[in-house]
Amino acid sequence: MADLLANRGRLLPNSPNIKGGPQELWPEYKKIIKRKWMEEFWNLAKTKGKVYFEYFKFLNLGTEGWFHGMDRPRWLITTLNCLRSGHCSVPAHLHKIGITDSPLCSCGEVRDIQIFFYVRIIY
Repeated sequence: MADLLANRGRLLPNSPNIKGGPQELWPEYKKIIKRKWMEEFWNLAKTKGKVYFEYFKFLNLGTEGWFHGMDRPRWLITTLNCLRSGHCSVPAHLHKIGITDSPLCSCGEVRDIQIFFYVRIIY
């Protein structure tokens, strides 16, 4: 009976066109989710991962990652993300997260990822 009445009401003149199916609602949900994610992302950037977030200041954060469409193994993409953010086993990062007592390497200099690659590599 309910279906019969619903169909009759749907066919009446001036009946409202109310969105109700997932195909109709999903585009709007997607926009809302993206907007909320962006707000949270930039709020988090104010207090955490400042070096990492510097990379995003001038990027248009789309729905796909920077590696989308690349035919590369996951370990390579993960390694590149760690290098970009400085989250790797260099003395400066280990000191920052409280694993070591000092950011200095055995040569006595602060050893971060940039110095590791650009100044010298200790064998």
